[in-house]
Amino acid sequence: MRLSTLRALAPADRRLLVEALCLIVALRAGLRLLPFTNVRRCVTRWTGFKAGSDCEPGRIAWAVGAVGSRIPGTTCLVEALAADGMLRRRGHASALKVGVRRGAALSIDAHAWVECSGTVVIGTTAELAEYAVLSS
Repeated sequence: MRLSTLRALAPADRRLLVEALCLIVALRAGLRLLPFTNVRRCVTRWTGFKAGSDCEPGRIAWAVGAVGSRIPGTTCLVEALAADGMLRRRGHASALKVGVRRGAALSIDAHAWVECSGTVVIGTTAELAEYAVLSS
C-alpha cells in the first residue's frame, strides 16, 4: 500500500490496519514458538480489552486481508485468528473454524476461516463446503 493511499484513508481505517499488522506479526511469531492452544488463549485474553469503537465485520476483514496479503508467509490460520480476535474485541459474536479435506495423493488439506452471524467474514473459498470442521 502506498503512503499516499494510506494517508487518504480515514483515521479509523488506519488504526484498523495498524492493529491488524501488529496482531498478524505477533500471531505468526507466536504460532512458531508456542502451541496453538497457548496462542489461542493469548488472543482470548487480548479480546477482553475492548476496542473503543465498533466497526462492521467487513472493515475488519478488509484490514486483515490487506495486511495479510502484504506479509509473505501469512497463512489462513493467522488471518483467521487475527480477524476473530479483532471481531470479538469489538463485541461481534464470531466463530473460528478449522477444517480439513482429503487432498490429492492421500494428503490432507487444512483451512481456517471465521464466521460472524452465519456469514464467512474471512477465509472464504469456492471449496469451503468440502472441508469437515474440526474445531470451532
